[in-house]
Amino acid sequence: APIHTAPVTQAPAAPVQTVPTSTRTYTPDDLAKAAMQLMDKGMQAQLMQLIQSFGVASLMELSPEHYGNFATGLRGMGAQI
Repeated sequence: APIHTAPVTQAPAAPVQTVPTSTRTYTPDDLAKAAMQLMDKGMQAQLMQLIQSFGVASLMELSPEHYGNFATGLRGMGAQI
């Protein structure tokens, strides 16, 4: 006997919903407070290496477009920011 199958219909794909994200902005004060946490832990040498990795000699010379990446570096070293 022939086997009858119902035709398979696919439901239309739902539109992809994008979740709005916001980029956290940091101030020099935010970065300085986080850096102080690391200094209090005796991590001055590591902190200086991080600062110098951005091509500057001090936190005050860091340009605003690098604040987010610098904050990520501080967080990676254990700072709460």
